[in-house]
Amino acid sequence: MIRTATRNDIPALIALGASMYQESRYAENSPFDALKCADLADHLINADAGCVLVAEHNEQIIGACLEICVFA
Repeated sequence: MIRTATRNDIPALIALGASMYQESRYAENSPFDALKCADLADHLINADAGCVLVAEHNEQIIGACLEICVFA
């Protein structure tokens, strides 16, 4: 199921992000900043131009999409 994220989802989003970050090339050069990511997720969840969707399976978040909608 795909749904709009809430603030309650932020810990799961951070765990998912940390896991993906460790698999990226960025992990070799800099540490994962969970607080910065939590602040960004919170901002996007509450911003008019923000959109955060989560994918759930058996009530567990297994994926997410975070974006900023920019219109010219």
